[in-house]
Amino acid sequence: EICAREKGGVTAAYVANEISAIETTTAAETTVPPNTQAAVTRLLDACAAIELLHKTTSRNGVDNKEATYENSEESELCLRDNKEGSLRGYVLHSAKVVWPLWGQLPQAVQQGGHTWEAAFGKTAKGVFEHVYGDESQ
Repeated sequence: EICAREKGGVTAAYVANEISAIETTTAAETTVPPNTQAAVTRLLDACAAIELLHKTTSRNGVDNKEATYENSEESELCLRDNKEGSLRGYVLHSAKVVWPLWGQLPQAVQQGGHTWEAAFGKTAKGVFEHVYGDESQ
């Protein structure tokens, strides 16, 4: 969503500031922790490498001071919440439920079963209630 806010793309500094603003309560408190912009730049470059973002280093033959990033056609279609056919809900579900289970893969292989309790601190009984029971999330 952040990369879609400005026509012509956004810089890593802009994204780092937006992320920091989300983590604080007021804009006056917004400070970007050290190394955040470098980490955001690496993340944006990785997203550009797999074609989720377009990276631009110059406009009209003039080099930009900073690269700008904007959504690719695919990410605009599939990852924005206001687009028909968006996969955003599935991505958020995967981040909440599927990704933590991957962290338990070695234990699952060694034990020969699921590791829901190790990943989430609750038994696998009532999985759907645990994941979907709180409508506020």
